[in-house]
Amino acid sequence: KSGSACPGTAINQTGCGASFRVNWPLKFKPVSRTETPFYNRLYLDARGQGGPDSTIVWTSEIEWDSMREYVDQYNQNSRTMIGSSHLLVQAVGQSLATHPEMNRRVVRRRVYEYDGCHVCLATRVPGSNEVNIVLVNDADRKTTEDIAGLIWRSHLAYRRNDSPYLRDCERIRRMPAWLFRFAYRTSQWLDRLIHLPVLGRMDRLRESPVLVNDFSHARFPVMRGYKPSRQPDESKPLSVTLGRPEERVVWKDGQPVPQRFAPLCVRADHRICDGFQLSQFISTLVRLLNEPVRMQPQIFQLPSTLDPDAIDSDSNQQKQSA
Repeated sequence: KSGSACPGTAINQTGCGASFRVNWPLKFKPVSRTETPFYNRLYLDARGQGGPDSTIVWTSEIEWDSMREYVDQYNQNSRTMIGSSHLLVQAVGQSLATHPEMNRRVVRRRVYEYDGCHVCLATRVPGSNEVNIVLVNDADRKTTEDIAGLIWRSHLAYRRNDSPYLRDCERIRRMPAWLFRFAYRTSQWLDRLIHLPVLGRMDRLRESPVLVNDFSHARFPVMRGYKPSRQPDESKPLSVTLGRPEERVVWKDGQPVPQRFAPLCVRADHRICDGFQLSQFISTLVRLLNEPVRMQPQIFQLPSTLDPDAIDSDSNQQKQSA
C-alpha cells in the first residue's frame, strides 16, 4: 500500500526540500515466548530497567598467523587492500546468519529479530579524536573486498571532510545542551518501548545488533582483559572486540613452536541468549577467523552460511582422507 513500509524496505520521502530515509530495522512480529529459553525470560521479565546485570562477557582467541597469511595472499591479487577489521566484520555477519538467535534485541520486554545481518564497525578518524562508526548492511552476503571498499570510502570521505554523517554531527553539536539532552533521552525512552523506524543517516546505526572493534594493530597495548561497555540504547546487545596478538610457545608434534594468538572478547545480553548459545556463536566466529577461506563461497565453492557441525565433519573427513 502507498505510504506503508514493510520490514527491510526503505522509502525516500521528500519534504521542505530535504529527503530522509525511512526503514524498519526489526521484523514486526516478536519472537515467540516459547522460543525464548526459560532462564533468559528471568532476566527479560525481572523488575526494574533492564533487570539485574544481564551482561555476559566471554574471551577466546584466534590463530593470528593463519589469518595474516591469508590476508597477505589475498592482497596480492585483490583490487582493494583488506585487513583484519574487514575479515572480522565479514565473520561476524556470517556468524549472525548461522546463529539467528543472536541477531535480536529487546523492545519493551519482548525479543525482536533484526531484518538482515548488519554489522557496525567502530574506527578512529585519522588526525581527530572522533570515532567513525561504519554500518555494513548484509555483511553475511558481501565479499571481503566489498566490505573493505565500503570502509575505505568512508575513511576517505572523513579525510576530505565531505561525509554526510560528519555534517549531521556538526549540526547536532550546534544544538543547545538542554535541547540535545531532551531530544536524545526522549528518543531513548521511545526506542525502549516501541518498535521505531529508522529515520535519516544519524539513526541508521540502530539497524545493527553488534558493534565491532579492532584493536589488533601494533599501536595498541596488549589486551589481557576487556569488558565492552553497554551501549546507551538497546540496539547493540552484542559487541565483538579483537585484541593485539601475542607470541606464545605451543607444542606441535612434540616440538616447541612459536605462534601468535589474538584475544577475542564478546559481550552479549542474557535476555537474548544464554551461555550455551553464546559459545556456539563464538565457536563459529573463531573457526571463520582461523580459516578465512571459508568466508569466500564465490571463490572457493563453499556455503556462505556455515554450520558448526558441518565444519567439524568436513575437517574430520579431510583428516581421514589424508
